[in-house]
Amino acid sequence: MLNMKKDQSEALAGISTLQVGVAWKTSGGGQKGLMGRFKRAVGTDLDLAAVALEDGRPKRLCWFDNEDAFDNGSLITTGDNRTGKGDGDDETIIARLADIPAAIDTL
Repeated sequence: MLNMKKDQSEALAGISTLQVGVAWKTSGGGQKGLMGRFKRAVGTDLDLAAVALEDGRPKRLCWFDNEDAFDNGSLITTGDNRTGKGDGDDETIIARLADIPAAIDTL
C-alpha cells in the first residue's frame, strides 16, 4: 500500500491497481430552525471524480453519475456518499491500470 498526500509524487512501477479515497466530516448545513427545514439544508456534499485523458484531451469521466467509465471495470467509483457520515473513506475511485485502454495516457 502506498499512502500519498497532496503535491507528493511517487513512481508507480509495479503498481497494478490504484485506489483513491476521500473522507470528509459533515458540515452543519445552511440555516437552522424553521428556515433551514424549509430550504432543506443538508450540509456539504463532496464528489470525487477521475478524468481519463488521451493526448491531453478528456476521453472519459468517472464519477457518481458514470460509475464504470469504460464499461469493463477498469475505472470505477464505489458510489456517491452525500453526507460524509461514517468511518473511513466516503467516496473511492479504483483504477485497474492493466485494463484501462492503451490509448489513455493520463488519469
